[in-house]
Amino acid sequence: MNERMIREKMQKKQIKSVHVFLQQSKIKRKEVIQMTPLSQEIDYKRIQYEQMEKERQEKERIVREEMERRERERREREKNEKEEQIVSKEFSVRKMKVLSKEVLENIKRIAKEESKYYNPNFQYMALPTCQVLFKIRNHRIYEIKSYVTEESFLKSIEILKESIERILNYEGMGWKIQGNFIFQLNDKSDYEKSVNEIVFSKQKDTEKTLIPDLYCLQGFQNELDIPDFIPFLHKKPKAIFIDSTAGKETFEQNERLQMCKYWDSLRKKQSPCNFEIYFYHVCQMKEEDIVASFPTFPFYKKEEMSIQEQRNYRYCISIDGNTSCWNRPIWILQSNSLLLKKSSKNVSWYSSLMEKGKHYVEFEDGEDLHFKIDLLNRIFEKDPERIHNIFMNAHQFVKDYISPYAHDVYFGYVLHYMSEKFIV
Repeated sequence: MNERMIREKMQKKQIKSVHVFLQQSKIKRKEVIQMTPLSQEIDYKRIQYEQMEKERQEKERIVREEMERRERERREREKNEKEEQIVSKEFSVRKMKVLSKEVLENIKRIAKEESKYYNPNFQYMALPTCQVLFKIRNHRIYEIKSYVTEESFLKSIEILKESIERILNYEGMGWKIQGNFIFQLNDKSDYEKSVNEIVFSKQKDTEKTLIPDLYCLQGFQNELDIPDFIPFLHKKPKAIFIDSTAGKETFEQNERLQMCKYWDSLRKKQSPCNFEIYFYHVCQMKEEDIVASFPTFPFYKKEEMSIQEQRNYRYCISIDGNTSCWNRPIWILQSNSLLLKKSSKNVSWYSSLMEKGKHYVEFEDGEDLHFKIDLLNRIFEKDPERIHNIFMNAHQFVKDYISPYAHDVYFGYVLHYMSEKFIV
């Protein structure tokens, strides 16, 4: 028997043994055909092993990535905690009952000026449903009189009561407070000039006495305690405004809607625009009346944006509504974004202390706003220190005049100076 015959015989035995094994194992005929040669069986086991190895490596990769993600979150959490500790220290300084000599003198000067418009000896006959009378005698609230029924006004009276009681309990200020004090609860600035009353905000030519608004008296509802960690450089080089349609009750006179209409005209011309105007709430007029004059208005309705979301923009716009904006300009001043404020006759008690060009940038209309945003972006590219100085001055202004203690001191001096005219 030659060598060739021997090799063929051995091969037949191998094939026969494989067939016997497969039959005993009850393997399907299809698999039998695929695995009949011994070399193919070995390849099958190798492929199976490689597949298992790949699955093991994939599981290890998933576990490794999950551990890395948790580690990143832990480091980020530790970093945020450290930053919050630093910020909390800064805010604790802001809340301290300490005012510099210059700040205190400015507060007393404005309080003296505002107090001259009110007569605490006023003999009231009847109160309208938007006023409340506080009678203060011997440094305590003697009587509160009002015909208010609206829930929001009732809440305002409670805030005023808490604020006045807090002021009356201050020690060492030398205040002597007594008289009949009538407060206007409405937030509109078109008051009757002949009425003797104390208001939260007014127009410049109105002889009314200003006190801190309701947001001031409530410490801005902790909005100033929200830190801004985004540097000016990393913000969107655009401006944002989102609020209600508050203001004049006709489309043609409503400044907020007119600004939105200008933005709409730029969009229709496909012109580049560096600001956005949205509304999350329609008030004081019907939406169908707005749409009749401004058909694309529904496009500019949007869900309310948080303060953090608005701070993603380099510039935040403030446009007065019924009267001067109460809280919006303040949280913008406290952020790392620049306040762009539309010119207005409406004022709050601290408005005369804010300087345009130093604490904020003023604009007249949509065209002027578009030009100034473009100019500010160019200035920032060439001389970022100029822009940095504006919002650093704004931060200092908030620390000096917008602390809860500063508002209380101003309110206390206003009541004190008005009380000097009271005849017992």
